[in-house]
Amino acid sequence: MRLNKWMRWLAFLACMFSMMILSSFHPVQAESSVRVKEDQIVVVPVANHLQVMQIMTFENTGKQPLPTLEIDLPKGFRNIEFYQQEGENHLKTTSTGILDESGLTAGEKQISFSYQIPLEGISTTLTVQTQYPIDVVYLIVPQGRLSLSANNVLPQSESIDFQGQKLRRFTRPSLEPGVEWPIHLIIGGTDAVPEVSGRLSGGTTSDGLPIIGYVHNETTWKALGNLLLVIAVLAFGMIGVQRTRSSRFHKEVDAKPLQSFIMEKKYLMEQMVLLERDYRSGLITETTYQEMRADLKSRMVVIQMKLTTHE
Repeated sequence: MRLNKWMRWLAFLACMFSMMILSSFHPVQAESSVRVKEDQIVVVPVANHLQVMQIMTFENTGKQPLPTLEIDLPKGFRNIEFYQQEGENHLKTTSTGILDESGLTAGEKQISFSYQIPLEGISTTLTVQTQYPIDVVYLIVPQGRLSLSANNVLPQSESIDFQGQKLRRFTRPSLEPGVEWPIHLIIGGTDAVPEVSGRLSGGTTSDGLPIIGYVHNETTWKALGNLLLVIAVLAFGMIGVQRTRSSRFHKEVDAKPLQSFIMEKKYLMEQMVLLERDYRSGLITETTYQEMRADLKSRMVVIQMKLTTHE
């Protein structure tokens, strides 16, 4: 009888212990099939705030749809604007960021939005965080006067020239859920020589980074106009591919001009060359190289298919 009593107590304790373990798991762990393939962040200083544009490409590789998507934004965000198709109203503002009530079925989905971060004085910190794994984060700024410091950024940045506007793009290979990534931004004076610091594991690596739009009102409004131009470029296909698909190579009808596809193909080929250079220089790991190379190749296939339809 005494043995049976102890067995019942042991079974009860084992059951309670199992329930405690199960309850400790965060819900996002059950959503491991959802990730962000690409997070493009455009930052422009305008008057007393930073104007931020963000374009996120989500992917669900699982069979089960995700009912909602949650996007965390930096603290202090305000004046959110969503870029949705006419008739869509599934993006909502929350206390911590954005809620996409349409969720995500198997395949890919792109979400575009902008917001402001208050700028007190000449410096601020933009903290990026996520609930889903991010494969690569691109930080894009127009050239002018700005100093930025951030860890885990590839030492070499990329220059992009679009219709006379020079942009500079910095790359962070990956960002895990729950990890905060602070980006320290300082706007210099008219005679300042800005620097960019960042490397794969702390310390600093310098790279000149001018950014427009903080001295005169005319230049400020020009910066805002350039931001809108960058938004159009990023969201509609000259830099990056907008697509929602259920399979890896989904052929879709597109009415974009032929020239935009040619420009995009040229851009992707340039990115492939830069990737090879960084890999051979030992700046990125084998895993990062293979993942980014596969992504570039898949995007080039999509563009080539669209070019073929225009012939």
